[in-house]
Amino acid sequence: MSARALQFSLHYDFRNPAPWHEPGERRHAALLDQIEWAERELGFDAFSIPEHHFVDFASSPLTLAAAVAARTRRATLGTNVLVLPVHNPLRLAEDCLTVDAISGGRFRLGVGLGYRGAEHAALGTALAERRDRAEEALGILRRAFAGEHFAHQGRFFAFDELTVTPPPVREGGPEIWIGGLAPAGVERAARLGDGYLCPSPEAVGAYVEQRRRLNAPSTGRALVMLSWVVDEDPERTFARIGEHLLYHYTQYREFGMQQIPAFEKPEELLSKGFVTLHDGPGAVSALRDIAAAESVEAVELWPVAPGERADDAAPRLEYFANHVMPEFRSATGNGGP
Repeated sequence: MSARALQFSLHYDFRNPAPWHEPGERRHAALLDQIEWAERELGFDAFSIPEHHFVDFASSPLTLAAAVAARTRRATLGTNVLVLPVHNPLRLAEDCLTVDAISGGRFRLGVGLGYRGAEHAALGTALAERRDRAEEALGILRRAFAGEHFAHQGRFFAFDELTVTPPPVREGGPEIWIGGLAPAGVERAARLGDGYLCPSPEAVGAYVEQRRRLNAPSTGRALVMLSWVVDEDPERTFARIGEHLLYHYTQYREFGMQQIPAFEKPEELLSKGFVTLHDGPGAVSALRDIAAAESVEAVELWPVAPGERADDAAPRLEYFANHVMPEFRSATGNGGP
């Protein structure tokens, strides 16, 4: 019996950490080559890019999204997540509409509030204002994406009548998906987003419940992030990339995510449930449970650990594409919406 169809997305943060550093131009070229291959040969449906500033991370996600648009033909591309409060929404709208035009209407804007005080301060905003600033920006983005001629007078932004260009490729412009794990973030996604960028399978239920509380016309749409190692021998693969994954979580803790423990050894990632190992059948079984939840239409994986060579990660992606994805394809061969 076939499983419910899913869309499969890959999350590229373009980190190039010092312990395994390679020349920046080589790193970017290798990852963009892999993205093109993953769409063309493996059939992945989407690619997303996060945003952080002044650290080893993707700091210009829309520039990278434009590069991905030029290297792909059918996949959805977007951000997961862009730190909305540090952006001027008019400039952001121009960039998003431009990337959407380059891609032929394949761009999706995924946003969050951000949580790094130093990042906000350096870019002229404040953590204390981030919620109000983001919600005001969302209203402006919706009108800009719709191609409206409009003016705005708000707490943070004010401008006379204007029209943002280029015009939208499709009615309403790019979709806006919202990420968050705290109750307020889940509620915001349910209330204002076209979908929810869900950092954990356990949060899907809260999102569905918020949609019901708001009397929304549906239970919504969710993409679930998965910190999985999927391979024929996942224990052997983890032994090879464990230090890279330890770096991943240690860096996020340094960013300010204090819910992440101060790990000392890679094995603690497994024992505390931050990383899960699966072979193909195990991944299929676990994904069946995730896909059964209301609203879930996509899952997203980290394809390359920080500092891992793209070529070293490629066999893992090929294994996933061959042994997991076919179980979640619709009759037309594509799990995407």
